[in-house]
Amino acid sequence: MLSTAEHSSLITMKLHLLGCGDAFGSGERNQSGYLVEARDKLFLLDYGPTTLLALKRAGFDPQRLDAVLLSHLHGDHFGGIAFFFIEYLYLQPRVEPLVIAGPLGTEAKVRALFDVMYSGAATEKAIPPTRFVVLHPDEPAAVNGVVVAPFRVPHQSDAISLGLKVSCEGKTILFSGDSLWTEQFVKFTHGVDLFLCECSFFREQPGMHINYQTLAANIRCLRCSSWSSSTWVKKFWRTEMKFPLWWPRMGWCWRSSKRSRSACFARRRYLQDQ
Repeated sequence: MLSTAEHSSLITMKLHLLGCGDAFGSGERNQSGYLVEARDKLFLLDYGPTTLLALKRAGFDPQRLDAVLLSHLHGDHFGGIAFFFIEYLYLQPRVEPLVIAGPLGTEAKVRALFDVMYSGAATEKAIPPTRFVVLHPDEPAAVNGVVVAPFRVPHQSDAISLGLKVSCEGKTILFSGDSLWTEQFVKFTHGVDLFLCECSFFREQPGMHINYQTLAANIRCLRCSSWSSSTWVKKFWRTEMKFPLWWPRMGWCWRSSKRSRSACFARRRYLQDQ
């Protein structure tokens, strides 16, 4: 039996669920925001409008944030960055640049958003120290100590949406972003510690999103390194919903240790049609 101190020493990464809701706040959930806490790094996957509030509510100092990784440029996934800028300009001036990485057009859209929300302020001198990194599909990048393997997913026809495979301190998370189902997920789940997958509906298919029935039909194809399909169902079955998936709640935290095995869960945003 490990002591609490010994167990804590094995923890190498935590994922804090700050928000997994849609643009409408369905289910009273915050918009997209996933905080990854490693031993020496703290970074976000997406930054929806409610993320700064959720970050503070979870007890984190915004000054600690090293990077923001954006899957795409819809408002519920990046619209909170302007509030972070205001935090850094007026409450806690930032010295080290915040790194913001996202698809082509990220810098222009972030600056335009800040200009609209705080008119006339979006000049290079006005925003806090910030470094923008463009994530090109199928071109791995190092983002402030985090290794990112971006790949294009089918969500928009007029702009690029990305899935992100991120690695830090020996652990790897695959983040689907918003997307229809794609065989890319099967390819990129190989060897990951956690697959963070969107799941917006139960059986309907409005827009470019994954529904539960599609995800359930493909779950046995996923290649998370340590779980067989039978172990998967036994481990993550929730009898009250009959779903062989893990549905996280707001404020939930996933921990990965040196001895942990792989896991996968879906971001349930709303299941209004079940």
